[in-house]
Amino acid sequence: MERWLTKTRAILALSAVLLLAALNRQDPIVYGMFLMLLAIGVLGYALPWMSLRSVSLDRQAEWDQEVEVVQDQPVDLALRLRQHAWWPVFVVEVEARWEWAGHEFISRSTVPLLRRRDPVAVLDAIGFGCRGRYRLVELRLRSGFPLGLVQAQRTVDTQGFSVLVDPADWPVTLPSVWTVSEDALGDAAEGHAGESLELNMLRTYEPGQPVRRVDWRASARAGELVVRQFQHPASVLVKLVVQPPGAADIGRPDAPSEQALRVTAGVCTQLEQEGVRFVLLLPGAAPARDVSAARRALALAPAPTVPQWDHLFQVAAGVRKGEQVVAVVTADTEILPLLHGARLAAAGGGRLVAVIATWPGAPGAMHLQASRLQLQLKADNVEAWLAWH
Repeated sequence: MERWLTKTRAILALSAVLLLAALNRQDPIVYGMFLMLLAIGVLGYALPWMSLRSVSLDRQAEWDQEVEVVQDQPVDLALRLRQHAWWPVFVVEVEARWEWAGHEFISRSTVPLLRRRDPVAVLDAIGFGCRGRYRLVELRLRSGFPLGLVQAQRTVDTQGFSVLVDPADWPVTLPSVWTVSEDALGDAAEGHAGESLELNMLRTYEPGQPVRRVDWRASARAGELVVRQFQHPASVLVKLVVQPPGAADIGRPDAPSEQALRVTAGVCTQLEQEGVRFVLLLPGAAPARDVSAARRALALAPAPTVPQWDHLFQVAAGVRKGEQVVAVVTADTEILPLLHGARLAAAGGGRLVAVIATWPGAPGAMHLQASRLQLQLKADNVEAWLAWH
């Protein structure tokens, strides 16, 4: 019943009733009511279309194919709404429709009064609350003034415009002490028993070590067997891994997995500020070795197509001596896969550090769950830190 009872049908039915009554009774008052309703109907249907007929949406600058911003940073599309006719236009709505990862997002600006030669800026402070690549699929002008009987609308060419929104850095402070691994270009030093051009130190001989490493002259002076240890160039290397949001959570700013990406961006920023060499490894993406590349990789991270823990196991298994894997996880993460990843990293001479993504606005139950996971990991000798506490 509600589907059939629309404003248009109601006005047409009432007009027909008044017209029949006027013809039947020959009453001037009924004639006047009919004419008044007819005028209101014509005004309600014609004025919205007349309003948009002389209105244009002009770009004040050439659009690049893609603009890159940080999450929650306002974006100005440089659009001006202009009225070319002499009469004013009331209540014009400009609507931009965006798409990202199968989701649709709407941005709107409403101009209550538009006069001739007085253009108004619209869509000049669009904010995106979640990372991603937002493609502008439609720009639409709409007006229903004064009665809202119809919604006159017109579309404008978008020219394939898109906005790449990088995740905002969530400030974190990792108190971890990083270890060094061999690196030909590094400016640190790592002790090795192998041959090198630079002697690092002499230390006491331990049973099982090759006898050829013994420094006999130093042993004679010390009165005990000592061996030579040389140094090689080394540097700190942190391998960052994080599980991108699944299809159900992608694009939702309040999803824990989306928050984990923001925490990962914050970790990258801290490491770069401390001069620590890092590489962000995402499933199916090229390695990112600086903050700018890491933010872009996180912004474009699609829903994973591989099992949840396979990527972590693969990275942990490839760790060399002195390297570390930092795994950013959510509070509801299972502990057994993290323990297995820690064992794989330890087998290669490295270690695994878990960073649990939490934030001030998270539910209290999530903070409790994150603290419990941290205690469980530390009980199993796995280093774990909360992103916020």
